[in-house]
Amino acid sequence: MMSDVKQHTRTDSGEKRFGCEHCEYKARRLANLKEHVKIHSGEKPYVCDECDYRTVRLYNLKMHKRKHAGERYYSCDHCEYTTGQLRNLKVHRRRHTGERLYACARCDYAAVRLCDLRGHERTHSGARPYACDLCDYRASTGGHLREHRMAHSGERPHACDQCHYAAARLRDLRLHVRRHSGERPYACDQCDYTAVRLYNLKVHKRKHQATNAKPDCGAVLPCAPVARSKR
Repeated sequence: MMSDVKQHTRTDSGEKRFGCEHCEYKARRLANLKEHVKIHSGEKPYVCDECDYRTVRLYNLKMHKRKHAGERYYSCDHCEYTTGQLRNLKVHRRRHTGERLYACARCDYAAVRLCDLRGHERTHSGARPYACDLCDYRASTGGHLREHRMAHSGERPHACDQCHYAAARLRDLRLHVRRHSGERPYACDQCDYTAVRLYNLKVHKRKHQATNAKPDCGAVLPCAPVARSKR
């Protein structure tokens, strides 16, 4: 009984005493840590009885079953996104507003979600706690590992509704769809160049930087005085 009281007190205080031995994750409760460790082991004990979906958490399974029931309560005002959870809608809206609450302490990276920041921070530390069970690949985030596993299975769940293209990653599909829509959201601030991808804009800007660094060969430079020798 006393141990339960201590556990409750530590939970209320926000103290995260239970650390994962595979990554930097910490939890307030031992039960949460045990649930987290399943991500590393690949264990997914909760199975949907209507499809092949499996998950680490019972709560995730309950949310998943809402999809089969057609329960989609919250809708975005800016696009067709809908979700059964208000918190998901709040996070989604940041993609439209550009709000990035979670900033990296080592560089200028900022993220919409805390989990994205944690994944990014591993690019600095080099930690790759998520291991593929089919090869020696290791990933810094669980999402990257899931995407990698599709390379083994050949699965491409994200299909374009305008052509035969299909992608393993949702972000690849979003980039592809811009080719149909003509959307080029990344604009150069020094000329009228626009790009589909942020990477392309960064490469383009290097051309401006290289041009600005070059000396102006057409400029007339003052001639240095010629010293005359005394005879």
